Amino acid sequence: MAHRFRFQFLRPARRALGWGARQIDGLIGRHGEMLALRPGGPVRGSVAFAYLTDPWIYPESINRHYHTNRWESWLMAETFREAGYRVEVVNYDNIHYRPPVDCAFAFDLERNLDRWTANLPPGCVKLHHASTTHWLHWNRAELRRIAGIQQRRGISLVPRRQIPPNRCVEAADHMLYVGNAFTAETYAYAGRPMHRIPISTVITTDWPAQKDWDQARRHFIWFGSVGLAHKGLDLALEAFVRMPGLHLTVAGAVDLDQDFKAAYHRELFATPNIKCAGFVDVCSPAFLELVADCAGVVYPSCAEGGAGSVICCMHAGLVPLVTREASIDVGDFGLENRSDAIDDIIADVQRFAALPPGEVATRSRAAWEHVRRVHSRENFRRVWRQFARETLKLSLRDD
Repeated sequence: MAHRFRFQFLRPARRALGWGARQIDGLIGRHGEMLALRPGGPVRGSVAFAYLTDPWIYPESINRHYHTNRWESWLMAETFREAGYRVEVVNYDNIHYRPPVDCAFAFDLERNLDRWTANLPPGCVKLHHASTTHWLHWNRAELRRIAGIQQRRGISLVPRRQIPPNRCVEAADHMLYVGNAFTAETYAYAGRPMHRIPISTVITTDWPAQKDWDQARRHFIWFGSVGLAHKGLDLALEAFVRMPGLHLTVAGAVDLDQDFKAAYHRELFATPNIKCAGFVDVCSPAFLELVADCAGVVYPSCAEGGAGSVICCMHAGLVPLVTREASIDVGDFGLENRSDAIDDIIADVQRFAALPPGEVATRSRAAWEHVRRVHSRENFRRVWRQFARETLKLSLRDD
Protein backbone atom coordinates (compact mmCIF):
# COMPACT_ATOMS: atom_id res chain seq x y z
CA MET A 1 0.00 0.00 0.00
CA ALA A 2 2.83 2.38 0.90
CA HIS A 3 4.55 1.61 -2.40
CA ARG A 4 1.36 2.39 -4.32
CA PHE A 5 0.95 5.70 -2.48
CA ARG A 6 4.55 6.64 -3.19
CA PHE A 7 4.08 5.80 -6.90
CA GLN A 8 0.95 7.94 -7.13
CA PHE A 9 2.75 10.82 -5.41
CA LEU A 10 5.79 10.67 -7.65
CA ARG A 11 3.84 10.54 -10.93
CA PRO A 12 2.42 14.10 -10.74
CA ALA A 13 5.73 15.36 -9.38
CA ARG A 14 7.56 13.84 -12.35
CA ARG A 15 5.01 15.31 -14.74
CA ALA A 16 5.42 18.77 -13.12
CA LEU A 17 9.21 18.56 -13.43
CA GLY A 18 8.89 17.57 -17.09
CA TRP A 19 6.57 20.49 -17.74
CA GLY A 20 9.01 22.83 -16.03
CA ALA A 21 11.89 21.56 -18.14
CA ARG A 22 9.90 22.19 -21.31
CA GLN A 23 9.12 25.76 -20.22
CA ILE A 24 12.82 26.41 -19.60
CA ASP A 25 13.64 24.93 -22.99
CA GLY A 26 11.10 27.29 -24.52
CA LEU A 27 12.65 30.31 -22.80
CA ILE A 28 16.14 29.47 -23.97
CA GLY A 29 14.99 28.51 -27.45
CA ARG A 30 15.28 24.73 -27.68
CA HIS A 31 11.76 24.33 -29.03
CA GLY A 32 12.48 27.07 -31.52
CA GLU A 33 15.49 25.33 -32.98
CA MET A 34 15.74 23.22 -36.11
CA LEU A 35 16.84 19.62 -35.69
CA ALA A 36 18.57 18.09 -38.70
CA LEU A 37 18.10 14.33 -39.13
CA ARG A 38 20.70 12.94 -41.51
CA PRO A 39 20.30 9.69 -43.46
CA GLY A 40 22.80 6.89 -43.13
CA GLY A 41 23.83 7.01 -46.80
CA PRO A 42 23.85 9.50 -49.69
CA VAL A 43 21.51 12.48 -49.32
CA ARG A 44 18.77 12.64 -51.97
CA GLY A 45 17.49 16.06 -50.89
CA SER A 46 15.90 17.76 -47.93
CA VAL A 47 12.52 17.70 -46.19
CA ALA A 48 11.00 20.60 -44.26
CA PHE A 49 9.03 18.92 -41.47
CA ALA A 50 6.93 21.11 -39.17
CA TYR A 51 5.27 19.05 -36.46
CA LEU A 52 7.00 18.42 -33.09
CA THR A 53 10.63 18.39 -31.97
CA ASP A 54 9.82 16.67 -28.65
CA PRO A 55 10.53 13.12 -29.90
CA TRP A 56 14.20 14.04 -30.44
CA ILE A 57 14.62 16.45 -27.50
CA TYR A 58 12.80 14.08 -25.13
CA PRO A 59 13.22 10.59 -26.66
CA GLU A 60 11.23 8.99 -23.85
CA SER A 61 8.12 10.76 -25.19
CA ILE A 62 8.17 8.58 -28.32
CA ASN A 63 6.89 5.54 -26.48
CA ARG A 64 5.42 7.09 -23.34
CA HIS A 65 3.25 10.16 -23.69
CA TYR A 66 -0.44 10.82 -23.18
CA HIS A 67 -0.84 12.10 -26.76
CA THR A 68 -0.39 10.11 -29.96
CA ASN A 69 1.35 12.96 -31.79
CA ARG A 70 4.83 12.33 -30.35
CA TRP A 71 5.11 8.85 -31.80
CA GLU A 72 3.31 9.77 -35.03
CA SER A 73 5.54 12.77 -35.76
CA TRP A 74 8.64 10.69 -34.98
CA LEU A 75 7.53 7.89 -37.33
CA MET A 76 6.72 10.23 -40.21
CA ALA A 77 9.97 12.18 -40.02
CA GLU A 78 12.07 9.04 -39.65
CA THR A 79 10.40 7.56 -42.74
CA PHE A 80 11.79 10.40 -44.84
CA ARG A 81 15.23 9.87 -43.32
CA GLU A 82 15.02 6.14 -44.08
CA ALA A 83 14.29 7.06 -47.71
CA GLY A 84 17.57 9.00 -47.91
CA TYR A 85 16.48 12.56 -47.14
CA ARG A 86 17.94 15.07 -44.74
CA VAL A 87 14.98 16.04 -42.56
CA GLU A 88 14.79 19.47 -40.95
CA VAL A 89 12.37 19.13 -38.01
CA VAL A 90 10.80 22.19 -36.38
CA ASN A 91 7.84 22.73 -34.10
CA TYR A 92 4.60 23.49 -35.94
CA ASP A 93 4.41 26.95 -34.30
CA ASN A 94 7.90 28.02 -35.42
CA ILE A 95 7.22 31.09 -37.57
CA HIS A 96 10.89 31.88 -38.22
CA TYR A 97 12.03 28.70 -39.96
CA ARG A 98 12.65 28.79 -43.73
CA PRO A 99 12.84 25.56 -45.78
CA PRO A 100 16.14 24.69 -47.51
CA VAL A 101 16.69 25.44 -51.19
CA ASP A 102 16.83 21.71 -52.07
CA CYS A 103 13.52 20.97 -50.36
CA ALA A 104 11.91 17.94 -52.01
CA PHE A 105 9.01 17.61 -49.55
CA ALA A 106 7.38 20.18 -47.29
CA PHE A 107 5.34 18.63 -44.46
CA ASP A 108 3.27 20.91 -42.24
CA LEU A 109 0.84 20.30 -39.40
CA GLU A 110 -1.07 23.52 -39.12
CA ARG A 111 -0.02 26.98 -40.23
CA ASN A 112 3.22 27.16 -42.24
CA LEU A 113 2.64 25.78 -45.71
CA ASP A 114 1.06 28.85 -47.27
CA ARG A 115 3.87 31.00 -45.83
CA TRP A 116 6.54 28.65 -47.19
CA THR A 117 5.11 28.16 -50.68
CA ALA A 118 6.56 31.22 -52.40
CA ASN A 119 10.12 30.12 -51.51
CA LEU A 120 9.83 26.39 -52.20
CA PRO A 121 11.66 25.07 -55.28
CA PRO A 122 9.67 23.83 -58.30
CA GLY A 123 8.64 20.21 -57.88
CA CYS A 124 8.60 20.28 -54.08
CA VAL A 125 5.69 18.12 -52.89
CA LYS A 126 3.63 19.96 -50.28
CA LEU A 127 1.82 17.94 -47.59
CA HIS A 128 -0.71 19.30 -45.13
CA HIS A 129 -1.30 17.00 -42.15
CA ALA A 130 -4.59 17.75 -40.36
CA SER A 131 -4.97 16.83 -36.71
CA THR A 132 -8.07 19.05 -36.48
CA THR A 133 -10.98 20.05 -38.65
CA HIS A 134 -10.45 23.06 -40.92
CA TRP A 135 -9.63 26.11 -38.83
CA LEU A 136 -12.75 27.97 -39.94
CA HIS A 137 -15.03 25.13 -38.86
CA TRP A 138 -13.00 24.55 -35.70
CA ASN A 139 -13.01 28.17 -34.52
CA ARG A 140 -16.64 28.78 -35.38
CA ALA A 141 -17.71 25.57 -33.60
CA GLU A 142 -15.93 26.48 -30.37
CA LEU A 143 -17.35 30.02 -30.40
CA ARG A 144 -20.85 28.62 -30.94
CA ARG A 145 -20.45 26.37 -27.90
CA ILE A 146 -19.17 29.28 -25.79
CA ALA A 147 -22.12 31.39 -26.94
CA GLY A 148 -24.44 28.61 -25.79
CA ILE A 149 -22.88 28.66 -22.32
CA GLN A 150 -23.24 32.43 -22.26
CA GLN A 151 -26.96 32.11 -22.90
CA ARG A 152 -27.50 29.30 -20.38
CA ARG A 153 -25.15 30.49 -17.62
CA GLY A 154 -24.76 34.24 -18.08
CA ILE A 155 -20.96 34.04 -18.39
CA SER A 156 -18.58 34.53 -21.32
CA LEU A 157 -15.78 31.96 -21.25
CA VAL A 158 -12.37 32.44 -22.87
CA PRO A 159 -11.89 30.38 -26.06
CA ARG A 160 -9.11 27.85 -25.42
CA ARG A 161 -8.66 26.10 -28.75
CA GLN A 162 -8.69 28.73 -31.51
CA ILE A 163 -6.45 28.11 -34.55
CA PRO A 164 -4.76 30.95 -36.47
CA PRO A 165 -6.29 31.46 -39.94
CA ASN A 166 -4.26 30.00 -42.79
CA ARG A 167 -4.53 28.74 -46.36
CA CYS A 168 -2.42 25.61 -45.90
CA VAL A 169 -4.86 23.19 -47.52
CA GLU A 170 -5.10 25.45 -50.58
CA ALA A 171 -1.29 25.43 -50.79
CA ALA A 172 -0.99 21.64 -50.40
CA ASP A 173 -0.55 19.01 -53.08
CA HIS A 174 -1.85 16.32 -50.73
CA MET A 175 -4.03 16.47 -47.64
CA LEU A 176 -3.53 13.94 -44.81
CA TYR A 177 -6.01 13.52 -41.95
CA VAL A 178 -6.26 11.22 -38.93
CA GLY A 179 -10.00 11.46 -38.25
CA ASN A 180 -12.91 10.07 -40.24
CA ALA A 181 -15.13 11.31 -43.07
CA PHE A 182 -16.49 14.16 -40.96
CA THR A 183 -13.05 15.75 -40.63
CA ALA A 184 -12.43 15.27 -44.35
CA GLU A 185 -15.67 17.06 -45.23
CA THR A 186 -14.42 20.30 -43.67
CA TYR A 187 -11.51 20.32 -46.16
CA ALA A 188 -13.31 19.02 -49.23
CA TYR A 189 -13.97 22.49 -50.65
CA ALA A 190 -10.28 22.82 -51.62
CA GLY A 191 -10.41 19.84 -53.99
CA ARG A 192 -7.07 18.39 -52.90
CA PRO A 193 -6.31 14.64 -52.94
CA MET A 194 -7.16 13.42 -49.44
CA HIS A 195 -5.60 10.48 -47.61
CA ARG A 196 -6.84 9.06 -44.31
CA ILE A 197 -4.20 7.75 -41.92
CA PRO A 198 -6.26 6.68 -38.88
CA ILE A 199 -5.04 8.08 -35.58
CA SER A 200 -3.00 5.65 -33.50
CA THR A 201 -3.15 5.07 -29.75
CA VAL A 202 -0.89 5.36 -26.73
CA ILE A 203 -2.36 2.36 -24.90
CA THR A 204 -3.58 -1.14 -25.62
CA THR A 205 -5.22 -3.39 -23.05
CA ASP A 206 -6.95 -6.73 -22.86
CA TRP A 207 -10.71 -6.66 -23.26
CA PRO A 208 -12.25 -6.53 -19.74
CA ALA A 209 -14.14 -9.81 -19.94
CA GLN A 210 -14.77 -10.02 -16.18
CA LYS A 211 -16.47 -6.63 -15.86
CA ASP A 212 -19.87 -6.47 -14.16
CA TRP A 213 -21.79 -5.25 -17.20
CA ASP A 214 -25.05 -4.82 -15.31
CA GLN A 215 -23.42 -2.20 -13.09
CA ALA A 216 -21.09 -0.79 -15.73
CA ARG A 217 -23.90 0.20 -18.13
CA ARG A 218 -24.91 2.90 -15.62
CA HIS A 219 -21.39 4.35 -15.32
CA PHE A 220 -19.77 6.66 -17.88
CA ILE A 221 -16.65 8.78 -18.26
CA TRP A 222 -15.89 12.07 -19.98
CA PHE A 223 -12.19 11.95 -20.82
CA GLY A 224 -10.40 14.95 -22.36
CA SER A 225 -7.74 17.60 -21.94
CA VAL A 226 -7.80 21.37 -22.46
CA GLY A 227 -10.76 23.23 -23.93
CA LEU A 228 -13.61 21.87 -21.85
CA ALA A 229 -16.36 23.83 -23.61
CA HIS A 230 -14.93 22.84 -27.01
CA LYS A 231 -15.02 19.19 -25.99
CA GLY A 232 -18.57 19.35 -24.62
CA LEU A 233 -17.99 18.86 -20.92
CA ASP A 234 -20.66 21.48 -20.17
CA LEU A 235 -23.23 19.48 -22.13
CA ALA A 236 -22.26 16.23 -20.42
CA LEU A 237 -22.48 17.83 -16.97
CA GLU A 238 -25.85 19.43 -17.64
CA ALA A 239 -27.14 16.13 -19.00
CA PHE A 240 -26.06 14.02 -16.01
CA VAL A 241 -27.45 16.50 -13.51
CA ARG A 242 -30.82 15.50 -14.97
CA MET A 243 -30.02 11.77 -14.68
CA PRO A 244 -29.33 11.19 -10.96
CA GLY A 245 -29.54 7.41 -11.35
CA LEU A 246 -26.58 7.35 -13.77
CA HIS A 247 -22.97 8.20 -12.97
CA LEU A 248 -20.33 10.32 -14.73
CA THR A 249 -16.62 10.51 -13.98
CA VAL A 250 -14.88 13.60 -15.35
CA ALA A 251 -11.19 13.18 -16.20
CA GLY A 252 -9.74 16.33 -17.73
CA ALA A 253 -7.55 19.38 -17.16
CA VAL A 254 -10.20 21.38 -15.30
CA ASP A 255 -7.57 23.43 -13.48
CA LEU A 256 -6.41 24.89 -16.82
CA ASP A 257 -9.91 26.20 -17.58
CA GLN A 258 -10.53 28.22 -14.44
CA ASP A 259 -13.48 30.18 -15.81
CA PHE A 260 -15.20 26.96 -16.86
CA LYS A 261 -14.40 25.40 -13.49
CA ALA A 262 -16.04 28.34 -11.71
CA ALA A 263 -19.11 28.29 -13.95
CA TYR A 264 -19.64 24.54 -13.40
CA HIS A 265 -18.32 24.21 -9.87
CA ARG A 266 -21.56 22.81 -8.48
CA GLU A 267 -21.84 20.17 -11.18
CA LEU A 268 -18.18 19.18 -10.89
CA PHE A 269 -17.83 19.09 -7.11
CA ALA A 270 -21.28 19.06 -5.46
CA THR A 271 -23.38 16.68 -7.54
CA PRO A 272 -23.73 13.17 -6.05
CA ASN A 273 -23.68 11.27 -9.36
CA ILE A 274 -20.74 13.22 -10.86
CA LYS A 275 -17.11 12.75 -9.77
CA CYS A 276 -14.27 15.00 -10.94
CA ALA A 277 -10.92 13.19 -11.09
CA GLY A 278 -8.98 16.05 -12.72
CA PHE A 279 -6.29 15.40 -15.30
CA VAL A 280 -5.44 11.71 -15.66
CA ASP A 281 -2.51 10.45 -17.69
CA VAL A 282 -3.86 7.73 -19.96
CA CYS A 283 -0.56 5.86 -19.63
CA SER A 284 -0.92 5.58 -15.86
CA PRO A 285 -2.62 2.83 -13.80
CA ALA A 286 -5.04 5.52 -12.58
CA PHE A 287 -6.72 5.58 -16.00
CA LEU A 288 -7.55 1.88 -15.95
CA GLU A 289 -8.79 2.22 -12.38
CA LEU A 290 -11.18 4.99 -13.47
CA VAL A 291 -12.67 3.06 -16.39
CA ALA A 292 -12.88 -0.29 -14.57
CA ASP A 293 -16.48 0.38 -13.51
CA CYS A 294 -17.58 2.16 -16.70
CA ALA A 295 -19.09 0.88 -19.94
CA GLY A 296 -19.36 4.08 -21.98
CA VAL A 297 -17.43 7.25 -22.85
CA VAL A 298 -19.58 10.37 -23.35
CA TYR A 299 -17.86 12.95 -25.53
CA PRO A 300 -20.07 15.61 -27.20
CA SER A 301 -17.21 17.57 -28.78
CA CYS A 302 -17.89 20.30 -31.33
CA ALA A 303 -14.86 19.63 -33.56
CA GLU A 304 -12.13 17.00 -33.69
CA GLY A 305 -9.60 15.69 -36.13
CA GLY A 306 -10.22 12.25 -34.58
CA ALA A 307 -10.72 12.26 -30.80
CA GLY A 308 -7.70 10.40 -29.46
CA SER A 309 -9.09 10.39 -25.92
CA VAL A 310 -12.14 8.45 -27.10
CA ILE A 311 -9.93 6.01 -29.01
CA CYS A 312 -7.98 5.33 -25.79
CA CYS A 313 -11.24 4.66 -23.94
CA MET A 314 -12.35 2.26 -26.68
CA HIS A 315 -9.02 0.42 -26.32
CA ALA A 316 -10.03 -0.08 -22.69
CA GLY A 317 -13.36 -1.57 -23.76
CA LEU A 318 -15.63 1.47 -23.48
CA VAL A 319 -18.44 2.13 -25.96
CA PRO A 320 -18.45 5.61 -27.58
CA LEU A 321 -21.47 7.89 -27.15
CA VAL A 322 -20.34 10.86 -29.19
CA THR A 323 -21.34 13.69 -31.46
CA ARG A 324 -20.63 13.34 -35.16
CA GLU A 325 -18.11 16.15 -34.73
CA ALA A 326 -15.96 13.91 -32.51
CA SER A 327 -14.88 12.22 -35.77
CA ILE A 328 -15.19 8.69 -34.37
CA ASP A 329 -16.50 5.70 -36.34
CA VAL A 330 -19.23 4.25 -34.11
CA GLY A 331 -20.18 1.31 -36.37
CA ASP A 332 -23.04 -0.76 -34.97
CA PHE A 333 -21.56 -0.70 -31.47
CA GLY A 334 -21.58 2.99 -30.46
CA LEU A 335 -24.15 5.76 -30.46
CA GLU A 336 -23.83 8.99 -32.43
CA ASN A 337 -25.93 11.79 -30.93
CA ARG A 338 -28.62 13.11 -33.24
CA SER A 339 -27.42 16.61 -32.31
CA ASP A 340 -25.50 18.30 -29.52
CA ALA A 341 -28.73 19.27 -27.77
CA ILE A 342 -28.71 18.22 -24.13
CA ASP A 343 -32.00 16.35 -24.59
CA ASP A 344 -30.44 14.24 -27.36
CA ILE A 345 -27.39 13.43 -25.22
CA ILE A 346 -29.69 12.38 -22.38
CA ALA A 347 -31.73 10.19 -24.74
CA ASP A 348 -28.64 8.32 -25.96
CA VAL A 349 -27.19 7.83 -22.48
CA GLN A 350 -30.50 6.52 -21.15
CA ARG A 351 -30.95 4.27 -24.17
CA PHE A 352 -27.50 2.76 -23.59
CA ALA A 353 -28.06 2.34 -19.84
CA ALA A 354 -31.29 0.44 -20.58
CA LEU A 355 -29.59 -2.16 -22.80
CA PRO A 356 -29.36 -5.74 -21.51
CA PRO A 357 -25.96 -6.41 -19.88
CA GLY A 358 -25.13 -9.00 -22.55
CA GLU A 359 -25.63 -6.49 -25.35
CA VAL A 360 -23.48 -3.94 -23.54
CA ALA A 361 -20.70 -6.55 -23.36
CA THR A 362 -21.14 -7.35 -27.05
CA ARG A 363 -20.90 -3.68 -28.01
CA SER A 364 -17.84 -3.25 -25.79
CA ARG A 365 -16.10 -6.16 -27.47
CA ALA A 366 -16.95 -4.80 -30.95
CA ALA A 367 -15.62 -1.33 -30.08
CA TRP A 368 -12.43 -2.86 -28.69
CA GLU A 369 -11.93 -5.04 -31.78
CA HIS A 370 -12.52 -2.06 -34.07
CA VAL A 371 -9.83 0.12 -32.51
CA ARG A 372 -7.39 -2.80 -32.29
CA ARG A 373 -7.81 -3.23 -36.05
CA VAL A 374 -7.98 0.40 -37.20
CA HIS A 375 -6.50 2.64 -34.50
CA SER A 376 -3.17 1.05 -33.62
CA ARG A 377 0.44 1.99 -34.13
CA GLU A 378 0.80 -0.97 -36.44
CA ASN A 379 -2.00 0.21 -38.71
CA PHE A 380 -0.87 3.84 -38.64
CA ARG A 381 2.61 2.72 -39.66
CA ARG A 382 1.26 0.44 -42.38
CA VAL A 383 -1.06 3.05 -43.93
CA TRP A 384 1.50 5.87 -43.70
CA ARG A 385 4.28 3.82 -45.27
CA GLN A 386 1.95 2.62 -48.02
CA PHE A 387 1.14 6.27 -48.82
CA ALA A 388 4.85 7.15 -48.71
CA ARG A 389 5.70 4.35 -51.15
CA GLU A 390 2.79 4.59 -53.57
CA THR A 391 2.05 8.33 -53.62
CA LEU A 392 5.31 9.98 -52.61
CA LYS A 393 7.42 7.29 -54.34
CA LEU A 394 9.78 6.94 -51.38
CA SER A 395 12.21 4.04 -51.50
CA LEU A 396 11.70 2.17 -48.23
CA ARG A 397 12.84 -1.18 -46.93
CA ASP A 398 10.32 -4.01 -46.96
CA ASP A 399 8.14 -4.22 -43.85
